[in-house]
Amino acid sequence: LIWLVIWVLCGYGTTTPIVLLEELSSSFDSFGRSWELTRGMRGKLFGTIAVAWLISQGLPQIVVTSLNNVLGATGNTALQPLFVVLASLLGIVLAPIVPCALTLLYYDLRVRCEAFDLQILSEQLGIR
Repeated sequence: LIWLVIWVLCGYGTTTPIVLLEELSSSFDSFGRSWELTRGMRGKLFGTIAVAWLISQGLPQIVVTSLNNVLGATGNTALQPLFVVLASLLGIVLAPIVPCALTLLYYDLRVRCEAFDLQILSEQLGIR
């Protein structure tokens, strides 16, 4: 059952970039578009989301825990607020990694599946 839920969630994983970047008649059309775009690439989508989530959520915890162990402040409660603030700041700084990874994955899927030309996109955006 868990595998089925992950598979379905990966099928709808690119709905946010589709809603934001494509002109569709309805926002609900993005679900079907995402399902078609991720066909055959759901493992890649899962891997990308998993790695991006580990970097944005796991890395701050690892850094703070390692710093806590190196400084030997495990029993020292005076430094605990510093570590909480540090973990929060790292989480805030690294939070945009997941949406950026999803947007880049969306463009990658479009290039691979639809032969989407980035030169046409740059002309649409006004970049020369």
